[in-house]
Amino acid sequence: MEFKVIRTREQYQAYLDEVHSLIMLNPTIGSPESDQLELLSVLIEDYENKQYPIEAPDPIDAILFRMHEKGLKQADLAPYFGTTSRVSEVLNRKRALTVDMIRALSIGLGLSVETLIGLSNSKNTLDKNNIDWSKFPVKEMKNRGWLKTLLSNTTDSTESIIQKYIAQSGLQIGAASFKRKLSGDAQTPNTMYALYAWLARVILQAREKKDILGKYDPNLINNGFLRELAQLSWFEHGPILAIEYLEKHGIAVIIEPHLKGTHLDGAALKDS
Repeated sequence: MEFKVIRTREQYQAYLDEVHSLIMLNPTIGSPESDQLELLSVLIEDYENKQYPIEAPDPIDAILFRMHEKGLKQADLAPYFGTTSRVSEVLNRKRALTVDMIRALSIGLGLSVETLIGLSNSKNTLDKNNIDWSKFPVKEMKNRGWLKTLLSNTTDSTESIIQKYIAQSGLQIGAASFKRKLSGDAQTPNTMYALYAWLARVILQAREKKDILGKYDPNLINNGFLRELAQLSWFEHGPILAIEYLEKHGIAVIIEPHLKGTHLDGAALKDS
């Protein structure tokens, strides 16, 4: 079978099926089957990158998340920005990041230069005042118990509760999470809000497993890893074994039914 650049959805699906068949053969490195598997992986990755591009993270969101992660206050960032007033201006998107700021933040906070450069244009954001918090599926979120902690002993408004819920997950109110495009069909504004609520829930659930997860090493995620994972499906308790295998390698598995009006059947997320 001759393999060519993928141009159609049908061709993409056929190549995925071929990859599955090759993995089941457990080919040895250097064999014709192994070479075919490598070639197909390159073709599939190229197609997915073109069809489902991933937007770069927002630098301000990245800084805010790292501050939350390290328990830092705005005053703690003054050495990277020059003055506390500049910290406030940048974090409120009134001043763009400079080269010196990017260099200092990259070294001091461990953020990649690519992340800090990617969206340093303060105009490329969604103002929180444009977010219609009433569009979040609050009733369904309450019924599922997602807001139980935030609802107890509080007089906060529903809007404030949802804002806190989203912020807990690290999806900052101001930008990237709300302007990031999610692929899918028949999206409506309400659907998008439901998807973000679901996304926040999954992130929070995954973090609760942090202490029981093994160490994640991206270098281990290769064809051999995927082959071992696929072979677990042969066993009677394959799904349970697969979850244990993934979590042993630092990958949290969360099973969360989709919210009404959405049909999301899975997602892969990387938490910083």
